[in-house]
Amino acid sequence: MSEPRDPGGPGDPGDSQLRPTTWVLLATVGLAFKGIFAGLAFDEGASVLAVMSLRVLLALPLFWLGARLLLRRAVPQPKQAEAEAPSPVSWRMRLGAMACGVLYCAGALADFRAIQAIGAGPSRVLLFSYPAFILIFDAVRERRMPPREQLFALAIAWPGLALVALGEGAGAGTGGPSEALLGAGLGLFAALTYALYLRASQDATRTMGSPRFAAWSNTGTALAMVVGLAVLAGVPATAPHVTAVASTPPAAAGWILTMAVLSTVVPFFLLFEGIRLAGATRASLITLAGPPVTLFAAWLALGETLRPAQLLGAAMVLCAVGVLRRRPAEPAQPPRPLLPSAAHDRR
Repeated sequence: MSEPRDPGGPGDPGDSQLRPTTWVLLATVGLAFKGIFAGLAFDEGASVLAVMSLRVLLALPLFWLGARLLLRRAVPQPKQAEAEAPSPVSWRMRLGAMACGVLYCAGALADFRAIQAIGAGPSRVLLFSYPAFILIFDAVRERRMPPREQLFALAIAWPGLALVALGEGAGAGTGGPSEALLGAGLGLFAALTYALYLRASQDATRTMGSPRFAAWSNTGTALAMVVGLAVLAGVPATAPHVTAVASTPPAAAGWILTMAVLSTVVPFFLLFEGIRLAGATRASLITLAGPPVTLFAAWLALGETLRPAQLLGAAMVLCAVGVLRRRPAEPAQPPRPLLPSAAHDRR
């Protein structure tokens, strides 16, 4: 029986550092195009509620189908089966993953309300402070200062992100000082919940595998989203909203399906596997490349103007990601296989 191979591939230890970083970057690119696909769906006549609801409802069965295919692919070979006993995934693990999904939904709803209160630019700056929270979590948990390269990357990336997000101006919210204060608080709450979500996903993916975690956590997100939208819209008004969603034009539904596949399902599988191998802190810093990617995507697809300050900010963020790509993955704990029962990582 062969020895378990290194996550980066046989004889190539450098690839074990590069591959999870690349997966997180690809996930970031996919997630960054979410707004582009949503804008195209709006142009075809879809409502905001339809885009939010159909994205979740279409993505959920795809998550389970993808998890099933990945789990089947990772089944041990007959020679390994005798030496490997499948590690069961308990209902406690499943409920924990679903709780993570509920946490993600709470952060997403808080972020949406923050955008209404203080505008898109300031809310992006607040939301993308979540890597700082993760650095603090790790410092407290491990009783040590964060690695210097991670602090350096954050010190470069976050000001660059501010230049990208605020390049079109600070943006006005919907109310006065009290509304602005509420929006700032909700923006920081969204950042905190997203940091907790990513940090919890690191431990969960190493216990139950990234495909299972992706499926169960997004099940929790879907359930929470349906309940949350019903509460926000008003339970008595739910039926008309369901009718409005069901009457979404086919062209708009096509863009929503594209968003569900390319900007939801595939990126989350890649992101969770990247977190499993590289750790939540490193992955969160890499995802700061999302706003610059969205900026360039909007320029290419929608013809939006790029301002010099935004280009400078994008360059700062990409330089920070480049620093992380040259560093080894954080050695928080040895990465477990894709499946608890598989000795080889076959992704």
